[in-house]
Amino acid sequence: MLEQTIKQKLESALPGSIINVKNTSIEHWNHNTEGAHIILTITYQPFEKMALIDRHRKIHEILKEELKEKIHALKINIKY
Repeated sequence: MLEQTIKQKLESALPGSIINVKNTSIEHWNHNTEGAHIILTITYQPFEKMALIDRHRKIHEILKEELKEKIHALKINIKY
């Protein structure tokens, strides 16, 4: 399952993080797109010292394979 893969990859790359993955693809059934609509909520203390763009780059790097083919839209919420 995609959500579990995303969660495992992020938890492995961001030790001590709390990851919540929500697939909202069902809400976008009328879009003619392939790939999932994912909302991530990540609680990770080291992100507090990083710029927003650097946080997003790190997450995109971790999920680069999923973003190529499996994820159509990704919303990222960060908490510390």
